[in-house]
Amino acid sequence: MAALILASVAAALLLLPGGDAAPTTVAPTGLAAIHVPSGFKVEKVAGAGLVNYPMMGTVDERGRLFLCESSGNTLTTEQMAAKPDYVVRMLEDTDGDGVYDRSTVFADKLTLPAGAVWYRGSLYVAAPPDLIRRT
Repeated sequence: MAALILASVAAALLLLPGGDAAPTTVAPTGLAAIHVPSGFKVEKVAGAGLVNYPMMGTVDERGRLFLCESSGNTLTTEQMAAKPDYVVRMLEDTDGDGVYDRSTVFADKLTLPAGAVWYRGSLYVAAPPDLIRRT
């Protein structure tokens, strides 16, 4: 009996006056779900094949993107210290269309990167317990 009442209430909630079913709305996903201020737009500039688990990045004066990337593995601190497997990828837009089309590993065997910045010709990466500089 309780199930019948619950089903009736649910059906009543789904019907609008006049007996029409409630319109279904599908929430946007992916890039369409990201809200930005008026005048800005969201575009995909790199994807699978160039990056796998991007976390954060920084851009140098030549437009190259240095992207800290996770391995996708869940590791303990001890496992990460024994066998660090995070990398920094350097992405380049070789044809100038605004989309990165080349990816190379710029630094590897890092512990979990916590921040990165390009400054005066060098990449600085905070990879606890170290702060490294790669030129």
